[in-house]
This record gives sequence, C-alpha cells and structure tokens, in this order.
Amino acid sequence: MKILKLFVIAFRSLNKNKLRSFLTMLGIIIGVASVIAMLAIGQGSKKNIEASISSLGVNTIMIMPGAITSGGIRLSSGSANSLKNEDEEAVAQRCDLLEYITPLVYKGVQVVAGNENWSTIIYGAKESYFDIRSITVSVGTKYTEEDEHTAAKVCIIGHTVDSNLFGPNVNPVGLNLRINSIPFRIIGMFDRKGQNAFGQDQDDAIIAPFATVQKRMMSSSDNLNSIYCSAKSADLIDDAVDEIGKVLRERHKLAPSDDDDFTVRTEEDIANIFGTVTKVMTLLLASVASISLVVGGIGIMNIMLV
Repeated sequence: MKILKLFVIAFRSLNKNKLRSFLTMLGIIIGVASVIAMLAIGQGSKKNIEASISSLGVNTIMIMPGAITSGGIRLSSGSANSLKNEDEEAVAQRCDLLEYITPLVYKGVQVVAGNENWSTIIYGAKESYFDIRSITVSVGTKYTEEDEHTAAKVCIIGHTVDSNLFGPNVNPVGLNLRINSIPFRIIGMFDRKGQNAFGQDQDDAIIAPFATVQKRMMSSSDNLNSIYCSAKSADLIDDAVDEIGKVLRERHKLAPSDDDDFTVRTEEDIANIFGTVTKVMTLLLASVASISLVVGGIGIMNIMLV
C-alpha cells in the first residue's frame, strides 16, 4: 500500500506542476538522446570506415617501396625506388601462399575525348588486379594476357571519368580518348566503388595493361609504385606476409641488422589504424554527451528546487 500511495502522490505532484514536470522530462529526454546519438555517430563512422577498407579487396596484401633518407631527413613511405619488376616475379614464383599477384604503377594524367578533357589517374596492372581488388567490369570486357604481352593501348574507365568526358546515356565502349597525347581505346567500364577510407574517389580512375603504362608513360622502365597480392585465405595472410618479407629481404641483400627497404600492409593493419582513430573519436563524443547530460541534470535539479 505504501508504494501505491507514493505513486499516487507523485502523480498528483506532476499533475499539479505541469510546466516543471514538462521541463524536467525535456531535460532528461534531451540528455539521454544526446548520449545515444553521439555513440551512434561513432559506431556509424566505424562501420563506414570498415566498408571503405573492404573495397580494397579480399585478403589483400600491399607491398610498397620504403622511404628515402636524404641529408638526415627521412621522407614518407613509398618515396624510394626499391621495388622492381624482378621483385614481383620473385614473389610470384616463390610465395606459395598467394593466390593472385600484380605489379602496379600509376600516374596523374590529362585525358582528352573530343572537346572534353579531365584530369585523373591511370593505373597500370595485370589482369589479376581486378580479382585482387574485387573490381567488376559491368560494361564491356577486361583486357587479356595478350593485351598485356603486346602492350596494347586499351583501357577500362570508371564512372567519374565517363560522366566528365562523355556525359550521361553514352556507352563509352569502343570510343577513343587520348591520355597524355597517347591514343587509347576504351574496352570496358568498371562498377562503382565510391570513396575509399582516405576519401579518394575510386571511380575517378583509368585501368590499363601494366606493360602499356610502364613502357609508354613512366619515366623508369622497371620501377614499381607497389605490388598487390591476395592470400589464398584470411588465415594465411600473416604467413604470406612473412613469406614475402623473406623473399624481398633476400633479393635486396639486406643484412639481419638492416631495416626493410619496403613496407607490407594488409587490410587488418589499415583497419587497426582507422579503428584507433574511430575509438578516440567515439570516446570524445561520448564525453561531450556526458558533460551535456550532467549540465542538463543540474538544470533539472534547479528547476525542481524552484
């Protein structure tokens, strides 16, 4: 009975002071909602980053050149020319845990088609690049090993390049364009991939045979920007990384005390980096929301005291 009487008294008090009750409820609702919203934003950002990283491909391993040290100043990773064509060939022959592998070169280019032009990036890679990156060519076809051997001037474009050069409702397959004054024929267009974890538009790109881009457009004929690999399964990624490291250290004649002159990254490494950033951001948002809730609680107490 006492509990029932307490509920009755409380209800009468709330009904008697409607404005105070409304302000109290409003403060509680806003405070709790802000905490939930902030945590939801943090979790949503995490999911978005994970989805962007997954666009890199399945079981992907990226090998990049090391850094140059000049005059005591160490430049960023990838600034050295420590990866060669022979490195990719050695890794492909000696690393049994890899399913796909391709050398990769890329360069910023100016593309011209008719009266339109567009600045984008051209990637030179072997056919296995599409399997590694899970890229689907929805319109037209991919280039073949024969195109690779003959350094054929064919390419596959992304939707951003297509929309800026040819506009809507135009099938670009079979059309010609000029990349840095070199004529290319479009044989396909790949599906939309959107932005990656770094905010780069993955549809603003052109993919062409590796030999074509390296021989015709790069200043050096044997330097690589990176090597992309795909492990046979997710469980074998760490072992594949160790295998790659041993092969490259042996090829580059590095002593046991020498640092690697290359960098190997996996999806998990990138996910951990962004996961740490996301975790810090989520904690920061939760702290702000908690402070808002405390301040709101103090305001509610003042209203109730008045």
